[in-house]
Amino acid sequence: MTKLVKIKLLSNALFSNASGDGLIDLDSISDEFGIFYIPSKRIKGALRESATEILEMQNLASDEIERQINTLFGTAKNDGLIELFDAHLENFDFYKKLSLEFGRNSILNLNSLILNQTSLDDNGVAKDGYLRKLRVIKSGLVFEMKIILKDENLKT
Repeated sequence: MTKLVKIKLLSNALFSNASGDGLIDLDSISDEFGIFYIPSKRIKGALRESATEILEMQNLASDEIERQINTLFGTAKNDGLIELFDAHLENFDFYKKLSLEFGRNSILNLNSLILNQTSLDDNGVAKDGYLRKLRVIKSGLVFEMKIILKDENLKT
């Protein structure tokens, strides 16, 4: 069974690959058209961690928790009962057309903010050399992600 999940950003977000372009120290992940996306691996990791915490609250043995998590999400050697795909911005085709017409940077600028961040010392004074520029995805944007549930008995 295939489901479409929508993810709405309730605050500015940074899904980074830990790289920048020289002007921006940490950049949000985008494709060749400048359209932001959230890698399925990131979402899967967050869901795995949350599911583990829920199972730990039930006081299950650690090997039982690991078994259930691996059954649901899979391992490096075995697929799980849930298959996740990258989450792409809603209206992807529209953004792609805009990108082809106006360029990649126009889409990046439309959907993001550049923030400056610094590190402070114990006295509240900015440390030398610690100014960072971050490109964050604007709050309110909606991403769509396809999920395949491989077991019809999974509750939806």
